[in-house]
Amino acid sequence: MVQRVSVFLDWLDERTWIRAAIAGLGCLACISFLASSNLDPRIKAGFTALIALMTYVYRRKSWQRLPAKKPSLACFPKYIVPCNLPNSVFATADPRVALEDRLAEMGFAYDRHTLREVAFTRGYSKGDFSIEIVKLNVTFPLPLVAETEFKIEFGWTGGFDTGDLWLFATTLRTHLETDWSTSGDRCLETKAA
Repeated sequence: MVQRVSVFLDWLDERTWIRAAIAGLGCLACISFLASSNLDPRIKAGFTALIALMTYVYRRKSWQRLPAKKPSLACFPKYIVPCNLPNSVFATADPRVALEDRLAEMGFAYDRHTLREVAFTRGYSKGDFSIEIVKLNVTFPLPLVAETEFKIEFGWTGGFDTGDLWLFATTLRTHLETDWSTSGDRCLETKAA
């Protein structure tokens, strides 16, 4: 039985349009479920409680290392991603600004910082569940060092993921690990200047 499930998940993993269709049908079912005018208020309250419980579980779940292989299905995904920032970032006047510029190329904007971390965000909490527009949070520890790790998570809640967050995290890591000397005008400002 386990082998059959594994074969099915591998088959499903190769067909991204099916995963998108399943997610879309699930969203349509939820929207039509809540929008139904003759629905018992207790059922609506139960569904709202379920979403609140999922959000609570997602926020309380511990971080996990980014797996080496793309998962077919991950429940409540929140990843810690190892990353080697290039030396050119530390040649800038402010490495945090250089990091902000680099993340802006991927659609992220500065969100907040504390003494221990700096956070960036992109996307929207409401609407489509596509990885291109869903709200994502990325957090880097401070002070920035060459061999660092960043955390990536959904901005609101993420009950499951079919590997899209994993793929985005690996793409972001590759983007950050490339040489920064060719990107952004502020990244070229050196401490000597």
